[in-house]
Amino acid sequence: MNGEAIRQAVVIIHGIGEQKPMDTLRGFVDSVLPDPPSPEQLKFWSKPDRMSESFELRRLSARPLQGRPRTDFYEYYWAFHMRDTRWHHVLNWLLRLLLRSPWRVPRRIVHIWLVAWLLILIVGSLLLTERVPLLGAFTTRNLSWLFGAMFSGVGGLLIKYLGDAARYMTPSPENIAQRQQIRADGIRLLRELHSSGKYDRIILVGHSLGSVIAYDILTHLWTDYNKAHARPETFSQNQLKRIHQAIEALGENPTPAQVSAFQDYQHKLWLELRGVGNPWLVTDLITLGSPLTSAALLLAHSETELREQQKELALPTCPPQPDPLDNRSYAFKLVPPYETSGGQKRTLRALHHAAQFACTRWTNFYYPGDFIGGPLAPVFGAGIQDVPLRVKGWRVLSYLPTTHTWYWRKRALKQRGQQDYREQLAVQAIVEAMDLQCNRWLGTVKGAPQMQRAEARQAEAS
Repeated sequence: MNGEAIRQAVVIIHGIGEQKPMDTLRGFVDSVLPDPPSPEQLKFWSKPDRMSESFELRRLSARPLQGRPRTDFYEYYWAFHMRDTRWHHVLNWLLRLLLRSPWRVPRRIVHIWLVAWLLILIVGSLLLTERVPLLGAFTTRNLSWLFGAMFSGVGGLLIKYLGDAARYMTPSPENIAQRQQIRADGIRLLRELHSSGKYDRIILVGHSLGSVIAYDILTHLWTDYNKAHARPETFSQNQLKRIHQAIEALGENPTPAQVSAFQDYQHKLWLELRGVGNPWLVTDLITLGSPLTSAALLLAHSETELREQQKELALPTCPPQPDPLDNRSYAFKLVPPYETSGGQKRTLRALHHAAQFACTRWTNFYYPGDFIGGPLAPVFGAGIQDVPLRVKGWRVLSYLPTTHTWYWRKRALKQRGQQDYREQLAVQAIVEAMDLQCNRWLGTVKGAPQMQRAEARQAEAS
């Protein structure tokens, strides 16, 4: 496989709100791609999106440039599935979150939980008071009208923005159909990208609620691929045998350098899997402002229940949890063994159904002021590379709630840490995490379906 033949796909999944098709994709691609060397050249161009089967979407393509192979950008657009959201959807969800003891609320958002209850008590007290002296002529009737007007305006915003999260995060019978369709369409898109034969690599990017959807898609999609292998005459699974050593080297509270070393191992294991014919193409998950930081509140009833689900392999972690049948086993033998052309019996080993993050790297970006997003390593495993960001200029800007929509703005900076004092644009850090310039290592993949890819490209050209 030569460098010119390499091709990769980036799939971005938008967040909450009444998003318009292509808005997120165009803004993201325009930020992460550098300007072309010549003004006459396009940074990217639009082509039909034949993977999603949606006439509202296009794929954006970027030519090979400065070591970056041919890259196609796709948007997984799911907002149209969330229709007819009503007040009771949001209220039921908010009540479920509020009616908890403060000890069962994640520390990072316990202050928001307390402020919400304080506002409820203040409003309730005002409405139950016959006359409030400090407000002069304002009576209970005046206050009722005032708060009614406020909540009618705020209510529309809550339904518009929080409604998506409320319905997707609540597995009640009336929401199951929407949750099912959103996940099924996302899985279908990634299956099409895998089976098209066009791509050597896939990068999945999720913003806000889109990061939760991305996590769910990978969780369900991986089970279709983890045991799929070819039957090579010769092969090595040394990296798979080293998985225990790599996890032990990572430790429970690793430094950024140790996490980077673990991500290097994940990269090598992915290459090894491709070398034995495994079709899994997703090398990286990038999450931006992810509410998964509050998984103990959103996906479980408590921190204890969240940890139990992770140990039971219902919620995959990075690094993966060991198989419950064998506390140190991360892989299964594929039986029965097969015979090579020389009559030798060989046995391949495969990662278990919740071990996708053994070979798929996970990098998470967050602002200190983003009350939706936050660090994920304490929640989903020490193998996640958490990258804090800040806004260029006044320090207070980094603590505004509006930072939730600023992840690929070019004002944002990667926050300085103890081991990294570079002043770097956040979008540059995101590009580094995606590793778009992957020619230096992707060309070593030997197990890619070259015949299928060549046929698909010939059909596209014709």
